[in-house]
Formats: sequence, C-alpha cells, structure tokens
Amino acid sequence: MRIRKNPEVNKLYLFFAIVLVAVISFSIYQSMYILNKYEQILYNNDAEIISSLKDNPDAEIKVIKVISGKADVNAEDGKVILSQYGVQQNDIKNLSNELYTNAFLISLPGILAFVLLLICCVYFIDKQYKRINEITAYSQRVLQKDYSLDIRENVEGDISNLKNEIYKLTVMLREQSEQQTEDNKRLATALSDVSHQLKTPMTSLFVMTDLIKQDNIPKEKKQEFMDTIQNQLERINWLVSSLLTLSKLDAQAIKMKREQHSMAELIKAALEPVLIPAELKEIDINIENIDAHFIGDFYWSREALVNILKNCIEHTNAHGKIDISFEENRLYTELRIKDNGEGISKEELKHIFKRFYKGENAGEGSVGIGLAMAKAIFLEQDGDIVCNSKENVGTEFIIKWPK
Repeated sequence: MRIRKNPEVNKLYLFFAIVLVAVISFSIYQSMYILNKYEQILYNNDAEIISSLKDNPDAEIKVIKVISGKADVNAEDGKVILSQYGVQQNDIKNLSNELYTNAFLISLPGILAFVLLLICCVYFIDKQYKRINEITAYSQRVLQKDYSLDIRENVEGDISNLKNEIYKLTVMLREQSEQQTEDNKRLATALSDVSHQLKTPMTSLFVMTDLIKQDNIPKEKKQEFMDTIQNQLERINWLVSSLLTLSKLDAQAIKMKREQHSMAELIKAALEPVLIPAELKEIDINIENIDAHFIGDFYWSREALVNILKNCIEHTNAHGKIDISFEENRLYTELRIKDNGEGISKEELKHIFKRFYKGENAGEGSVGIGLAMAKAIFLEQDGDIVCNSKENVGTEFIIKWPK
C-alpha cells in the first residue's frame, strides 16, 4: 500500500533538516575558527619568545628547533624551570579565557537556532492539537444533529483531508435525516390514506352484515347484500395486496428476473383481465403486429401493464380506442399505449405516479396506487415509464425495458 506523505509534516521535516545543516555548519565553523585562533595565539607566543632571544643566537636556534619539533628535549625540565619562576599551568589565563569567549560567541548562533527549532515544534504541535480539538467539537455538534457547521479547508494535508471527509459525512447524515423526515411524513400520509380507503368498505360491510341479520329481509335483498359484501371484500383484498407489493418494492424484497420474452405474449396476458370492461364500453383495442422481445420479468411486467390498461379504459369514453405498439432496437424495447380519452391536465400530469393521488376525473372506486405500483415495477427492472397527455385528446404511456 502506498503511504501518502503529509505536506504539513514534510514542511516540518524540511525545516528540521535546514536547522540541522545550519547547526552542523556552525559547529564545523566554530571548530575551525577556534583551531585557527589557537594556532595564531601559539604562533604569537612563539614569536615573542624568539624576539626575546634575538641577542643570543645559540639560544634562538635551540628554541626554533623546539618550536618546529626538531629538537629532542625534556619538557619536564622546562616545567621545573617555570615553577622556579612562580609560573604554574593555572596561571596561564589569557589564552584560555580568549578561547572560551570565542567558543561561546561561535556557539551562540547554534544555541539560538536550537531554541528557535524548539519554539517552532511547540507552535506546530499546538496548532495541530487545536485543529484536532476543533474536529472533536464539530463531531459533538454533529452527534447533536447540528448539521449547519462547515469544517472544510482548501489546503493540503491529512488533517484538512480529514475535515473535508467528515464534512462529506455530515452532508450525508443531513440528507439521510431529511430523507427520514420526509419518509415519516409520507408514511403518516400513507397510513391516513389507507385508513380512509379501508374505512368506507369496512363501514359498508358492517351495515350489510347488520341488515342480513334481520329476519324479515327478502331473500333477493339478502343476496344483493351478499354480493355487495363480496365486492367490498375483494376491494379490501386488492388494496391490501397492492400495498404489500408496494412495501416489498420499496424494501427491494422482490427480485426481478431478467429473461427474454415475447412482447406479443406479454400484451396478450395483460389484456385478459381488462377485455370485459373494454367490451362493455365498446372500446377498440388495436395492436400493431410487430415481432419484438423485451428483457425483464414477465409476471411483474404483466401486473404493471394491467394497471396501466385499466387506467386507459377507465378514462376512455364509450366507442373509444386504445392503440398499442412496440419497437425494439439494440439499446431497449419500447412499448406505447395510447388512448383517445379525456386526457390529463398539465397540473395533474406531474402527480399521476404518486401514491394515493386521485385526479378530478378518477373513478369512484379508485384508490390511486395502480400507476404508482406500475412505475415502481418498471424502475425495479431498471426500466422507465413516462406519460404524455393533452386534455380532450388522449393519454400516451411510454415504457422502456433496457437491453
């Protein structure tokens, strides 16, 4: 795994390296300077000794040999002579003091550089801890569901990248929170709509049941009530089944198959449940004879098309017509279902796929989940459905299954 270097740490490393090179350079310079100074002092002392012996040539030659290291003499004898004159090693202060003074002056820049380096380290570490504390405080605010803060930084560095990633996470949490709020609102609305949809048939069932219990009710009337009860039970059963299907689609609990099927067979299967209502209204259903295929789930596609065809038949006047055509290419298979009914207004058109939405011209028994379920089914197959409509002209549904 490649480790990405932190630019902030790299800058600190570079500063350390510069200071280290400077300290080493000063140390070398200091050593060379002290040695050079020491040599100059020794040379001056030697010159003074030679100068004092200029009237004694023999002694001058001997001293020069000693200074140049060419004479074989005993230094201990010289120390004895110096002690006779009261000169000890501790008495030689001038040379030592000057050397110590020069050493301190030369070391002073190195000491200052080290102190500066220490101050920079403390400043850098304190700055990083402040930024970390800022992230900690920001995280605590986020845990309290305060998503209004912005911690992003437009600079390089691991801490800046961490801040930016935490901000991305905050945005995601905010969106999830907003989505959850919207989902709760939709759930409350859906439960209210379901309660309203179930309330009417349940009330009717209670009334019919009480009437049937009466002894003096005619047999024909009792049979009529029984038929009404059966119709209401079928309506409740369809409503509960549709809601269960929508819930499964929302939870992605339904696995759609991706198989190739004949479009003609799909249209034939979808038309079977709606042929009788179409015949009662004498609606002419025209199907283009085109050999096409689609890739998707046959059963669920049929369920969706049944809801669409029911909607078309419901909003098409007697003696109207419905045209069904399909087209296949390399990218997708397209199905078009077009009626010449009353059409949909522009305001209602953008709501027709919403759950429990019922337009002004909706039938008395309409619940408003058929088209919503149809769209959910096509979307689950990675397909799409759109609706085009004009009032008093007709409505067209366009469905696409991708290849």
